[in-house]
Amino acid sequence: MTSEQKDRAVRHFAKHLFAAGKTYTERKKARKELNSFVEKMKSSIIRMNLSYTDIERLKKRIDSAMLAERKFGSLFRGEDKEDHELKQEIMALEEQLSREREEKLRIRADYEDRMKYLSQSLESVKSKMNHLLIHKAKSQHRINEIDKKIKGKIIVRE
Repeated sequence: MTSEQKDRAVRHFAKHLFAAGKTYTERKKARKELNSFVEKMKSSIIRMNLSYTDIERLKKRIDSAMLAERKFGSLFRGEDKEDHELKQEIMALEEQLSREREEKLRIRADYEDRMKYLSQSLESVKSKMNHLLIHKAKSQHRINEIDKKIKGKIIVRE
């Protein structure tokens, strides 16, 4: 095991250890709050001054204690079938996403290649047209010169 792998393993362990510690602390706090509130309610019952808000608060404390117990219990249970299926689905979706990214990159590369080819073809056509226009202008100039010579010779003979 390399030092980088050891560091990663230690970080992973520490992360989970701290998460478990936090969950345990929350569980302990919820239990303590619930027990103290139950004690207060016992004294309220004895004094006969229990109200509906006290009962609502008790329900909230019980719910928070149950939630903390559920979190704490989830740390020690193994992976169930639903978790495994969800992880498999996530992996399949990530794989599909990577395939689509590759396809997108391939399409983009093809597009860029076509655009480069078309740009080069257009530049070639422009260059050829420019060359032909220059050639036409020179030819036209020569034709005009020859035409003038012919007209000049025809006028002289008459």
